[in-house]
Amino acid sequence: MNEISNLCTGACLAGKGMREDQRFGFNPVSPPYAINNYLQKAPLNTSTLDMDCKHYQKLLEYNTHNLYGLMEGKATRRVMEKVHQERSFVISRSSFPGAGMHVGKFLGDIHSIFYDMYISISGILNFQLFGIPMVGADICGFKLNTTEELCGRWIQIGAFYTFSRDHTEKGTLSQELYRWDSVAAIARKVLSIRYSLLPYYYTLFYKAHREVSNLNAPSATVLRPLFFEFPDDPSTYPIDRQFLVGSAVMISPVLEQGATSVKAYFPQGVWYDFYNQTIFTGKGKVSKTLPAPFDHVPIHLRGGSVIPMQAAANTTVSGRKTNFTLLVALNSSESASGDVYVDDGVSLQPNK
Repeated sequence: MNEISNLCTGACLAGKGMREDQRFGFNPVSPPYAINNYLQKAPLNTSTLDMDCKHYQKLLEYNTHNLYGLMEGKATRRVMEKVHQERSFVISRSSFPGAGMHVGKFLGDIHSIFYDMYISISGILNFQLFGIPMVGADICGFKLNTTEELCGRWIQIGAFYTFSRDHTEKGTLSQELYRWDSVAAIARKVLSIRYSLLPYYYTLFYKAHREVSNLNAPSATVLRPLFFEFPDDPSTYPIDRQFLVGSAVMISPVLEQGATSVKAYFPQGVWYDFYNQTIFTGKGKVSKTLPAPFDHVPIHLRGGSVIPMQAAANTTVSGRKTNFTLLVALNSSESASGDVYVDDGVSLQPNK
């Protein structure tokens, strides 16, 4: 949590109250427009500083509040890399345009309910557009008590977040993935897939870093909505229950309590079931109903893709020492292409 937060309403020791400020012509704590602060249009100084507080060079909090997390992230990254002489890994909750050059992000307080699991997909895809590709939601939810079913379904999505973390609020039930035998088995399955795909993810991150000045390019993102890859297919425009990892891997998770199947849209082309290589020919316009028992999340590979992989391991260091394999998914012309980026993983100026 790295916003300017004091958990008071303005000054903790002596509240100043709300008043009109001559520099603004209105009350900066409760301006004429009302954002949905705390989901109730609360004053802007709720749990934080008054908006007329002054920063260095007399900059007002009203004009700089949202820059705090960005500036803190930049400073933290700079110091860590100076001290350790290796790449840093910094995760922030507060962010602002440009933060993705310095930090990753988690989406903050999310509830342990199926609806919030569903909307986490759009949240993560939005931050891809904002230039922050390393992003994730709290798997199993943060507020309220999670359930076995919710946690099992959430790790099936969260294993493919770029930032994948189980996290909960103090006072809620423990939600480690090993608490339930069923969830532990699901986690081992999907996290093994994630770890085997790390060379593919790493290549996507390299491309996103390279394209940071051109966010209109799909390669500037790691996770993508379907319409990024199929902009000529209007049926993909409203889809917010599926997503792509890069251009080649499509995730179609279960998002409804009690569901054992899921409707998945297959854009035109050849698609392969990740688990058994069954071929689906996507013709667009209609969705297919896929079986999705509790221990299964549908994953499909796009024809025409070559996906670099390594063996799943308990750590990324161990996984990077295993042999590479190539998963080749042919298109209708029986061709496929792909690429891989490799470096030492830690150097500030890597040898590629």
